[in-house]
Amino acid sequence: MQLVSSLAIVAVMVAAVAVATPPIIDTPVGATQCSPTELLWDGGAEVSVESSQMSPQNPDSVKSIVNESRQILETFAGLTGHSFIWSTNIPGGEIVGVQLRDSTGTEAETALFEIVTSSDSSCL
Repeated sequence: MQLVSSLAIVAVMVAAVAVATPPIIDTPVGATQCSPTELLWDGGAEVSVESSQMSPQNPDSVKSIVNESRQILETFAGLTGHSFIWSTNIPGGEIVGVQLRDSTGTEAETALFEIVTSSDSSCL
């Protein structure tokens, strides 16, 4: 009986730690115009996205590409897991960042990074 109680307490403690871990998103390196860029994140609560726009009415948006002024350029909906392949459909030379918001409203963001110019402009 004591073993069962101890295991139950450990399970609750592990669950509490898992929920308390804030999301972290890696700053992509070498993001190139019109080339796939993998965005990676860890932690945070399970993702639950209902809309493609980040707004006070939609606190569960997952990822947004923002410019230096933090204006949203693009938002992605329906993401699950801990990675996303972005088409990098922003012109080379632009300085952007990626914002992440989990289903609890906890946010994380990358450092700002510059999109590398490419001769491929098919995605713009």
